[in-house]
Amino acid sequence: MGRLTYFTMYGIITPFILIKYFKSRKEFVLIVGFASLTQAILTLCSYFIPIFKDFFNDLILYNSNFGEENLMRARGFVSVAGATFSVIQFCGVASFLIYLRYYSKSNITTLLIWCALIVIIISILFIGRTGLFLSLVALLLYIISNKISIKKAIIWAIVFFSFFQLNFLTLLEKFTTNIDGYNTELFVAWIDSGFRINNDLVEGLSEMPIPKLSYSTIIGTGLVKGPNGEGNASGHDTGYIQSYYSMGLIFAIIFYLSYYLLLISLVKKSRDFVGFILVLVLVLIESKEFFIFSYTYPFFLLSFILIGQNFNKITNINKFNNNSPIIN
Repeated sequence: MGRLTYFTMYGIITPFILIKYFKSRKEFVLIVGFASLTQAILTLCSYFIPIFKDFFNDLILYNSNFGEENLMRARGFVSVAGATFSVIQFCGVASFLIYLRYYSKSNITTLLIWCALIVIIISILFIGRTGLFLSLVALLLYIISNKISIKKAIIWAIVFFSFFQLNFLTLLEKFTTNIDGYNTELFVAWIDSGFRINNDLVEGLSEMPIPKLSYSTIIGTGLVKGPNGEGNASGHDTGYIQSYYSMGLIFAIIFYLSYYLLLISLVKKSRDFVGFILVLVLVLIESKEFFIFSYTYPFFLLSFILIGQNFNKITNINKFNNNSPIIN
């Protein structure tokens, strides 16, 4: 019940309130992008500067499946960590790419946005592989969607070739010399495993037990956390399975179908291709963890869709008024 209440507040009600305060998507994606950039800077500071990490650990109560002893995973100025945090940062990557694709006009602004994007993606590298994978796919879609001339293609090829000539392992070892017990080989192996077909994530999900269909799972157990208040009661990381176990099969189906149909109807109504892609992302990543009930991505998604529709509605009204013989 608590999850549904928070989801309703942050994932549905708040986006409808926000449309009154944003004039356009341009403003919204810029604010989300710069918020992610600020978070990225704080995250990198906490990762490479121990005093920042100690300060955050004393100040913030983290909700994650790993503790302070895990030196490979970065924490930021936010209570969540790992995959959930990486998806939050992905919102910033998506926002800046949308800005570059549809709004950026100045070469200086474009350069600054790309620099910000690099900082955010580097921070995601130390946060979680889910957001990193989504960010790389978003970059690929951005490149494909742009009509790039031969000259620009050559420039991009030179930039990427030069970038990958850097010895990242040496740089990482240099920046982590002041972190006791840090192992760069373990970090590289962890990142590398995320881009294999049969990686630890796929194997882990396949080995997790799916609760059997019973009277209690049909009507819902109401259980989210394990008996000791940690982990999850279902024993499975997938958001769909956790919802099925806690809310019950019937209500879980009704919830997901109604929510996804709402989102799809909104993007279909306005023919919002970017919005559709972002909805598809949510549908896919929910099969990994319960990102819907982490609230941030649903908040970003519905806000993005509604603000775009509200701006188009106002624009159409203004056009109608300007063309009206009564007004003229």
